[in-house]
Amino acid sequence: METTSLFTTVLALAFVLGLIGLINVGLKRFGPEKIFYALQKKKGSVRRLSIEETLVIDARRRIVLVKCDKTEHLILLGATTEQVIAKSAATKKAHA
Repeated sequence: METTSLFTTVLALAFVLGLIGLINVGLKRFGPEKIFYALQKKKGSVRRLSIEETLVIDARRRIVLVKCDKTEHLILLGATTEQVIAKSAATKKAHA
């Protein structure tokens, strides 16, 4: 194998690994939910359904606070199951 061919191969591999690393950092920083929301957001439209907060419990489970109109639902999401834990009227957040 020629030296230039080997150098080109190593350079291409380093470039691809660098791109994978940048995507990884971007997903960790912004999260898939924020990226998906930014791509799907329509200007001027009012959304009735929103994810207020998520909390990862372990590798298989997470708790999600979903707001629909003026009602909040606390949902436990598992690998194969979903369960509504609580349902309440939404309250305005107090700003300190």
